Amino acid sequence: MRVLLLLLLSVPAGAVHDASFAPKNYLVYYGSWGPTEIEKAKPFELIILHPGETMSNITPRLVKKLQRGGKTKVIAYVSIGESKTVPLGPAAAGEKGFPSWFLDADKNGLPDENGRWGSYFVNAGDSAWKKNRITRMHAIKKRLHVDGFFLDTLDTASPWGKYGWMQKHMARFVWDIGSEFPKDLIIANRGLFLFQTFPKLIGPAIDGLMFESFISEWDWHRKVGVTHPWLKSNIDLMKTTLLPQAAKRNGFHLFLLNYVDPSQSDFYNLDADLHDALGTSKRTNYYTTPDLHRLEPPPETFYKKSKKLPHIKTLEIDPMARGDFSASILLTGTQQLTLGVDYFLDLRYSGTRLREDQLLFAERIAIDSDILTLEDSSEGKTLRLKSYGLKKFKQYFFYLRVRGPNPKSKGPLVRKSVLTQGGPWPDTVSSVLIKPGDGHIDLQWEAPHAHISAYHVYMGAHPSAPNLMTTVKTTSARVEHLRNGNVYYFSVAAKDKKGRLGGLSRPKMGIPVATKGPLPPTRLTVTAGRGTLKIQWDAPKTEGVNGYRLTCQRLNGGPRLPIKIPKEKTERTLSGLQRNAVYTVFVTAVGQDELQSIPTPPINIRTQ
Repeated sequence: MRVLLLLLLSVPAGAVHDASFAPKNYLVYYGSWGPTEIEKAKPFELIILHPGETMSNITPRLVKKLQRGGKTKVIAYVSIGESKTVPLGPAAAGEKGFPSWFLDADKNGLPDENGRWGSYFVNAGDSAWKKNRITRMHAIKKRLHVDGFFLDTLDTASPWGKYGWMQKHMARFVWDIGSEFPKDLIIANRGLFLFQTFPKLIGPAIDGLMFESFISEWDWHRKVGVTHPWLKSNIDLMKTTLLPQAAKRNGFHLFLLNYVDPSQSDFYNLDADLHDALGTSKRTNYYTTPDLHRLEPPPETFYKKSKKLPHIKTLEIDPMARGDFSASILLTGTQQLTLGVDYFLDLRYSGTRLREDQLLFAERIAIDSDILTLEDSSEGKTLRLKSYGLKKFKQYFFYLRVRGPNPKSKGPLVRKSVLTQGGPWPDTVSSVLIKPGDGHIDLQWEAPHAHISAYHVYMGAHPSAPNLMTTVKTTSARVEHLRNGNVYYFSVAAKDKKGRLGGLSRPKMGIPVATKGPLPPTRLTVTAGRGTLKIQWDAPKTEGVNGYRLTCQRLNGGPRLPIKIPKEKTERTLSGLQRNAVYTVFVTAVGQDELQSIPTPPINIRTQ
């Protein structure tokens, strides 16, 4: 598994890992293990599991069962860029602060928090932190006898975040881990930028690289995977940087983790996108949901033996006034076949002529088999749909293909070009930009020409159902009174000085996000006892409270992180406090995205 001779690289001496371990499938599962999970995991050649903070998610006996006498490799999750183990609550006697490895970019005396996951960012170059992680890994190996480690949270050092200065420290830490465990599998999650800045440090130190969210991104509201908004950048990075480095003698195997629900209606189209993007390049893929507590089977089990696919007899595109258009697809050979089960339609268009290998970046028109129906005729079955967003008097190129329920099953590509109608109405608005806000969405766009008197802004819960929301005279607008976390689709139409309305722009998705916390708790009371404090409060009269943060710190005792309290509780008794000492107590309410309210007025109280 190892290349024993180091190439002449300007890197420290150490073990060199390589890509010789290339499993046909793999599993990522962070939940607890029992007989049911063990049985479901049998088909996998590699299993990435989370042992739990106290190594209670799985027993050594169950790890041995998973390994199946060496047929399956089992590796354990380790976070190297974030930590959930942080001192909470009131400071004990003699304690002044936090371990040296926590980061405090905002200089508030508290570790910087990753609100989505409830963990805290750390300095990967801190020697005490590195010792902590290496010690943890040896403890996991000693107890569970795993075959290696899965290194997570490398993206803490992202050059687009607050800690870009830490890139070399992160790459060097990965190298140190690879050297410390020369005979173990080491797989890194993301940290993709490191393969551009420090490839000679990180590449030889790992056996595998996981590209999390390569083809898709998770829509947290609808609970489905959607095409990644930066798909082109992902593919470019893969082809120009990662694949060439992976193919080197001391390279690494590529693992793709895509957040897609295999039961969603466009699963096979997204899966086909992945195969179209990467062709026959060597990689191993897995589909699941982002909580990683669902044990999904290997991707190959979702593939069905394809029946003979329907034939596209005709594709008709009818451009209409103001950028609207209709599509009519006549299919033959659909007998005993069901759209959305046995076959799928992939319809796209572009304002320029594209080669077949460029179609991934064309505009896809959603064909939802749960909504659309096929019409019977003497010639076959016809699917009709309508859409909008084309510019006037412009040539467009449409591309249609039938796909089957496996990546190798696809019909011939059908092409159709059309010239849209011209007319006196304003041209279709383009370049609509979306900026989410708290309960609102801000939109900005370019004027199609100089003689515009107003713009109509439309919104809907689905791209096919826009409703007029407001009319403005500038090239920007705000749509308010929206529910945070919900998905909305927005379009804009221009109106000229003669009152003629142009076509709707292509729908753009926007999701309002909370930027401020809920109202604070009320009526905070604190009762002192012998080394104890009983703390009570009333819940705020507002929606969206997900919990509370209770801060109790000893006067001159140094900062401490607040205690997390579930939303059902409005009291907490703290014991083991220093007697005859003054403590400061206050509470905040926590809402969406871990945003907190202003604190209650603090209470200073002395224990008995």
